[in-house]
Amino acid sequence: MSRNPHWQDIHPPDQRATYVTKVRNCGSWDTLLNATGVRQLESKIIKEMRTDLTPQDEPSRFIYIMESKKHLPGLLKIGVAKRPMRRLAHIKARCGLDDLKIIHSVVVKSSPLRVEKLIHITLSSFSDPMPCKHGARTEHHREWFWCNMGVAKKVVEFWVQWIANAPYKKPKLTDYWFGRVERIRGIPGVHNYETFDDVLTRFKSAMEAAPIFSSQADWDAARRKAQSRLAATASGSHGSLNRYPSSSAGALQLTGMPLPLAPPPPSHWSDGALEFTPLSPSALQFTQLPPRAR
Repeated sequence: MSRNPHWQDIHPPDQRATYVTKVRNCGSWDTLLNATGVRQLESKIIKEMRTDLTPQDEPSRFIYIMESKKHLPGLLKIGVAKRPMRRLAHIKARCGLDDLKIIHSVVVKSSPLRVEKLIHITLSSFSDPMPCKHGARTEHHREWFWCNMGVAKKVVEFWVQWIANAPYKKPKLTDYWFGRVERIRGIPGVHNYETFDDVLTRFKSAMEAAPIFSSQADWDAARRKAQSRLAATASGSHGSLNRYPSSSAGALQLTGMPLPLAPPPPSHWSDGALEFTPLSPSALQFTQLPPRAR
């Protein structure tokens, strides 16, 4: 790696807390994510998608990908800017990255800051704050990822295409999308590891599937019913639910709660404590997850 007075020696990581990979596969489609890391990633994405937009997230901006092969080989900078070329010139001058260039950019006309945040979360397993010296002070620049261009571009396109569906009725996520994003969650205990390609493919399929809950009110009502039944079973006052050594299960008739599943494929939704499986457009089966699966 070329010496640069601004940058400390940077080396690709052999291993992360949330994924296991060889250096040559760092940030590739074959990168393995462990189950804990995937569940955390799912939760962070869902939380961000459901967070209300801010007034600052209105103007049209560009999402860009930059690289400096001479000084930071293997790393890509992904960010957002109104004027990408001005941002490029600023970084080159301030950080001594004379060969830094924009290798991809796309305009995002709605909620560009939300798109940027979702991209960063999706690629968070590959991120590293980059130590850059400015005089006597060292700053750790974020938005740098050990990631190949194919992966980075695909993730950017994924979220740019999603925001084009107009999922927000300012400032909130619409009821339609509120239910749909729950399908991002995987089923605990099914896989110890997934490749990054598998995870992103599953996210894409989830976004194209019908939502399990059509609104937050439906979700809250179903969870309250399930918790009430579990409490009744635990006290011995309700005998219609099966009891298991490590979990409790039952069925809910959701009168007045239309579930747009016609016909529903086998699918699951979980909030970490309860797992729901749609049985019909008006019924859900629920299971209380054992502690080890939460």
